[in-house]
Amino acid sequence: MMSTQKCLIGACLYSMLETAT
Repeated sequence: MMSTQKCLIGACLYSMLETAT
């Protein structure tokens, strides 16, 4: 579960970064 949560957080961060660009 921890691994999945980390992946989810990473995806959220990535999405934010893409939107900011």
